[in-house]
Amino acid sequence: MAPDRSSARGVELLRQYLEYADSRCEALGSAAHDVPLNPFELSVQRGLQRRGIPAMPQFAVVGYRVDFACAHPDKPGLMVLLLEADGASYHSGAIARDRDRIRQQVLEDKGWSVHRIWSTSWFTDSEAELDKAEEAWRRAVSAADAP
Repeated sequence: MAPDRSSARGVELLRQYLEYADSRCEALGSAAHDVPLNPFELSVQRGLQRRGIPAMPQFAVVGYRVDFACAHPDKPGLMVLLLEADGASYHSGAIARDRDRIRQQVLEDKGWSVHRIWSTSWFTDSEAELDKAEEAWRRAVSAADAP
């Protein structure tokens, strides 16, 4: 039996390329719909929603998966900020932390704005962490709007 053509890898890559080209090379990632969020990520997602920050969870970009990509408020397909939440994989050891630092550097080198929410800070004062995330998002929106 032949594979379903609509789910073939080549078709998916072509779809992603066409979306990228259609966005005038601004849409550089995609969302994963099959990755469940942990309770911390769900809490962050609800907080972002309360603040009116359009955030797509488990966003794949430049070969990495980041916890959230936050969109421009007036251009929904334009992601302006990558938001990382230090979940279980981050705390699993020094190698994971080093990998995250390198990943952030790679993403920033590719022109992405990256903001991190630390779980310990979130559980101590989530509103203060949301204030910081919202400020980072507003700066990223302003930067995207700059000529």
